[in-house]
Amino acid sequence: MITLRSPLILKGLPPNRWELYFDVGELFSETTPFRDYLEQIRTALAAEAPADLRLPPAQGYDDCVEGELQWGGEIFDIYFERALSYFTLAGADEAAMKRALALIRPMIATA
Repeated sequence: MITLRSPLILKGLPPNRWELYFDVGELFSETTPFRDYLEQIRTALAAEAPADLRLPPAQGYDDCVEGELQWGGEIFDIYFERALSYFTLAGADEAAMKRALALIRPMIATA
């Protein structure tokens, strides 16, 4: 379960980008488990199609990290920022992002 501070929404970004914004944890917290959350999302998506999470090796404070999540034929960009305690999943295909949201939403709670 991933607990968010605000509701999970799919936002359209110019030009032709879609983003899920996950507002988690406390600002500047060293204990927010971003990598665990992303692995939970990978596992949820893998129930429908092969999913592979690609992140750089963890480094101490682990802030401003970029990576990718390949899901079936889609590649989603990942970014997480420890200082502001959020992460994003973004892609170009609106339908794929909506399908990912449908698979992820059951594992989301809002505080």
